[in-house]
Amino acid sequence: MPFRVSLERHLGEDPVPRGILAYAHLVLAQKEEALAWLERGAEERDQSVVRTVGLDPKWAPLGSDPRYQKLLARMNLQ
Repeated sequence: MPFRVSLERHLGEDPVPRGILAYAHLVLAQKEEALAWLERGAEERDQSVVRTVGLDPKWAPLGSDPRYQKLLARMNLQ
């Protein structure tokens, strides 16, 4: 079983931008969690997601994922 890191477990009570959580999971090759945080960030209109998704090349590893494409479409960024 691969080693998994639960970032959320280590967070304090201060809100953490959803885009930062998504990117941290992406760097850790936790694609499912990254997409979940992007979805949540889009729903909450978190600026760390709204201002970067579809524009910042750091999200390129998700580019071919149909869920990422649907997220872009919902945000009118496709």
